[in-house]
Amino acid sequence: MTREEVLQITREARANLRGADLRGANLDGAKNIPLHVYRQTKVVPARGDIIGWKKCMAGVIVKLRIPAKSRRCNATTRKCRAEYAEVLEVIGSDVGVSLYDGKTEYRVGEIVRCDKWDKNRWNECSGGIHFFLMREEAAAWE
Repeated sequence: MTREEVLQITREARANLRGADLRGANLDGAKNIPLHVYRQTKVVPARGDIIGWKKCMAGVIVKLRIPAKSRRCNATTRKCRAEYAEVLEVIGSDVGVSLYDGKTEYRVGEIVRCDKWDKNRWNECSGGIHFFLMREEAAAWE
């Protein structure tokens, strides 16, 4: 979507979102949002197994398989969440340790499950196994 298209939409709605911080906003049920805008924010595939990448402590990178039956989502960035994942590879150590809680461990061959899945896709930093679709994105995560 071009800048001009966004400006036109906000003019038509008489909304001024300049400088607005919508992080954490729940836009489910929002009206008058063009479908293509909603779809542009979805990066995680809805069907099939997918490969994900996670950064852990000490720069360790974990390769995950997100099974087709595992619920998954993303909000407005490329950071994704999954209900559970299989650890395929741990790069840089024998075990990856979560940056988030400092205790969740990622070991090859094991299934890692989140404590509480949040079905609201707009809660980006909520319950789920966080991952990226590209290894480079995970490695660059701070």
